[in-house]
Amino acid sequence: MREIRKLLDSLTMYQLIEYGLFILIFISLVFSALGVLSTSFWGILFSVVLFIGIGGTVNVLIGKALGVAATSQSGLITCLILICIMPPTVDWKHALYNTLAVLFAIASKFVIARNMRHLFNPAGFGAACVTILGLSAATWWIGAQALFPFLLIFSVAIAVKLRHWRLIGTFVAISVITTVVVAVHDKFPVSGDLKILFLSSPLLFLGSVMLTEPTTLAVNKRWQLGYAAVVGILSAGHFKLGGTFISPIYALLIGNVLSYTINPKRNYRLVLQQIEPLANGLYRLRFKANVPLGYQAGQYMEWTIPITGKFDQRGNRRTFSIASAPEDDEVVLGIRLPRERASDFKKKLLDLKPGAIIQGSYVAGNFTLPSKPEGEQVLVAGGIGITPFLSMLRSEIASQRGHKLSLYYLVRTPEDVFDTETLRLAKAAGIAVNIVVSDPAEGVAKALEAGLINQHPGATYYVSGAPPMVDAVKAALVAGGITRAHVKTDRFTGY
Repeated sequence: MREIRKLLDSLTMYQLIEYGLFILIFISLVFSALGVLSTSFWGILFSVVLFIGIGGTVNVLIGKALGVAATSQSGLITCLILICIMPPTVDWKHALYNTLAVLFAIASKFVIARNMRHLFNPAGFGAACVTILGLSAATWWIGAQALFPFLLIFSVAIAVKLRHWRLIGTFVAISVITTVVVAVHDKFPVSGDLKILFLSSPLLFLGSVMLTEPTTLAVNKRWQLGYAAVVGILSAGHFKLGGTFISPIYALLIGNVLSYTINPKRNYRLVLQQIEPLANGLYRLRFKANVPLGYQAGQYMEWTIPITGKFDQRGNRRTFSIASAPEDDEVVLGIRLPRERASDFKKKLLDLKPGAIIQGSYVAGNFTLPSKPEGEQVLVAGGIGITPFLSMLRSEIASQRGHKLSLYYLVRTPEDVFDTETLRLAKAAGIAVNIVVSDPAEGVAKALEAGLINQHPGATYYVSGAPPMVDAVKAALVAGGITRAHVKTDRFTGY
């Protein structure tokens, strides 16, 4: 399990979706060639070539025409999703109709957007457009029974990586309940309808791949669950709207509108003000945002830098914790540039000059303090994992909400301490700051000696840092009698 977690940590969420979809399509081609899957082998292959070729070209052309950066990875994922849900065919006429779904999907990412954020799931919008025009419709062939085990594994991987167990679980549970209620009402065999739901329906693909699409997902967790419930009811309930059945695609788009209406998000223009080189490969980047971000201390944001030159396969987007507080008049990012194997993203980020504009989006995360002070919160940071805690400390100092905080900061050397000024201010405000200087292998033991457990009865622990450090601290806390419910983690994978 640890190796699987390590593999998932090495991938960005976009890589996981991209690679997973490619693997599903490859398995589909193999099964189709062997006769295990009834879907046309040549139809699938033709869709792959046509959708990716046309979708990639249109993505670049529209981006250039509008003068905005076109993210190739996002466009590719949209095409892969459409390959999996639109009917594969070698007939040129029907293939052209399916291609229109690709065009509508890619165009919607640029045109049907507000505050630099698209309103609809692009693939869902493209499929809906050709359905409304009477040209084609999603068949969800990827939900075939032969592919169920692989789709299930993919869905679990997405839930683990994105920590969307409750979101996907809510969607599946509500879909099951709705299916049972409808079957009983219509006097159909419940077992038969449930078998179809799991083995021959959009359930897993819609719930894991499309429902979790970050730019159309509400930030607030409660709204996310409500969004999942609404889509689950509508997609499984056989409801009609204006004489037309609400298909899973329509259900998703209705959910998108609801999500945007009740919990709107936006993208942000961040203007670089300064890059400060600190010690041992640490850097602090200061930005001015075009509008307030409206985030909570401890949350993260997706950062997208301009596409210049070549990027590695992880692309030009990353998620990083925000190191500044919501009360600050600037947005601060803290990063470490590894001595070896530094990513193209970090290299290009540090090559930016003051005045350069990058895009921020998808501000989210539950690694936050309680809205009202309750008990004690012990913050345990390893290396650059200090950044969400800097946001929390600065916010507490500015707002004086009354949280009882204690910080344990594990570093290799004194020079590895990031933002000594904020730590000084925290001490002056009465917050306990313990800097544990040690080799990583001994850091947890040193923190325990400094009173990590025995000085904080009943506390809730927040642990942030590299995965091995997070796992080691969590294991030590659990072994010391701290319940898992009182340990929250934020894993920094080092990209």
